[in-house]
Amino acid sequence: MATSMTRPTDHKGDEISSNDPVETIRAVSAILSPHRMEVRSKGRLHTRLRSYALGPVSIADVSYGSDIRIRPDPGGDYILVHTSQTGQGEISVDGRRYPTNSDSIIVTTAQQRVEVDLSSQCRNLVVRIARPVIESYLADNLQVTLDKPMAFAAGTMANAGFANAWKIGLRSLIDQMSTCPQLYTNPRLRFLQTGSLVEMLLSNCQNSYSDNLALRQNDIAPRHVKRARDHIQANLHRAISITELAAAAHTSARSLQSGFHQFLGMSPVRYIRSQRLDALHQQLREAPSGATVTDIMLNCGVGSFGRYSQYYRDRYGVSPSDTLRRTGNRED
Repeated sequence: MATSMTRPTDHKGDEISSNDPVETIRAVSAILSPHRMEVRSKGRLHTRLRSYALGPVSIADVSYGSDIRIRPDPGGDYILVHTSQTGQGEISVDGRRYPTNSDSIIVTTAQQRVEVDLSSQCRNLVVRIARPVIESYLADNLQVTLDKPMAFAAGTMANAGFANAWKIGLRSLIDQMSTCPQLYTNPRLRFLQTGSLVEMLLSNCQNSYSDNLALRQNDIAPRHVKRARDHIQANLHRAISITELAAAAHTSARSLQSGFHQFLGMSPVRYIRSQRLDALHQQLREAPSGATVTDIMLNCGVGSFGRYSQYYRDRYGVSPSDTLRRTGNRED
């Protein structure tokens, strides 16, 4: 066994080099989350970890030098943002598998069943952010009413452009913390940098408040977009076609699509789906005794039960039946 550790000045970062699985698990758990680790190749484990603390945000630059599988322990109140600097891997989230590489970002939460497979060539940048920090940012800085759990869609993957911008930002932050450790002893700078990371995630990774954030731009939306939104709200109980929506908004289907993308950040179809999911969630939580998921879905204009059940699980982390049961109702 060979292990070395340096603990420089606060905010400069801790460095660990170890061949010991127990030491590796202990060190990475302290930065990211408690977990189990399995070495899956015959080669010797050779962990290199450099970690940085920024108040409620932790950053781990880690490689293992061996094929490994990590299973985070359940529980906790945080999110992890995974991106690869080199090499490839795979992350399973609630049974679905997503590739990890230099062009992808995957967001996982402590409430999900996560399994991380990394090859010996992988060098990962993982950021841990306490969920209450994100909720406080939404409420205090963006004036968003917190009326549902803060959650990122299961296995949320960002595009390559954002993945590269995220890594560039992290490397710049790491360089600053390494070069001038005392810089981030300033609480205002820590607050601003944490807010910047949270804003980037909220703006670029699908989450339970994405639509609320998009609607903040509605004050400057053109009249036809507002008409379309009003029509959707009034007719969520039934199917709504793009042709019907364009007619109600007094515009063409093409202008409607363009307006929604420009001012709401999504297509009309996705907006309708999102509003249906919000209505479904609200009605499930307020369902009277004897109500069924099927009846509530029909009342919300849902035609494809299986598809919307998956949409619902992706957004809220539980099935519609689970939410209904929490109100005291049971479906036989």
